[in-house]
Amino acid sequence: MRAAVLILILAAASPAAAQPILGQPYYGLTLNRDPVLDGQAEAARQRAIGLDARTTRLETQGQTNAALANIAAARVNPGLPTVPLGAYAKPPIIDVSQLPKIPDATLAASNARILAAANNRH
Repeated sequence: MRAAVLILILAAASPAAAQPILGQPYYGLTLNRDPVLDGQAEAARQRAIGLDARTTRLETQGQTNAALANIAAARVNPGLPTVPLGAYAKPPIIDVSQLPKIPDATLAASNARILAAANNRH
């Protein structure tokens, strides 16, 4: 008698065991997914990641090129304007006596102060 009751309880319990877990009502659907669709979805995801990385790389490369162009433009020294002379014009004469003069002793003292300040760094 006990064996019959035990068999009856086990027979009633087996369909309940085949039911999905209480917190996962769609558990059976995840097991029956199509592997081809999974592969296509994964490939699409990888393509999106690749495109995003490529776009980011191109944006940063453009910003780098713009920064390098700005640096190169800042390095260019504009040439001094020249005075156009006629075919028979004489070149200008510069009177050297009118230029400012700095005595050699003053230049040597200034150079000594600069070297002392440069050697004073830690």
